[in-house]
Amino acid sequence: MDLITKKPKTMPYTMLKNFDFRKDTGNQVTSKFQIPTNCEQKTFCDNGEATITITLKDGEKAPANTFQDIEETLTSNGSDILKVTFEQVETTTIRKPRVDIVF
Repeated sequence: MDLITKKPKTMPYTMLKNFDFRKDTGNQVTSKFQIPTNCEQKTFCDNGEATITITLKDGEKAPANTFQDIEETLTSNGSDILKVTFEQVETTTIRKPRVDIVF
């Protein structure tokens, strides 16, 4: 695997911490990132775009200060570029960071 990000990126967000991407075979990328332990994430990937949505679990009011590691494989579905957006939903929605991965 080729590391796409030079080093894990540290984010100034309450719902997203370090992240990096590694190219796998073909049009696949492994994404690693950290979210609070009282949050969950869902990923939607279609037509060369991936959205990773991070939300608080039911009943939670604010993100925890402890984080859990998440790792998943993203596929660009035949596109030469995979556009990844982290969508953090708390009291407002932040659609950052955005990363374009070229194959």
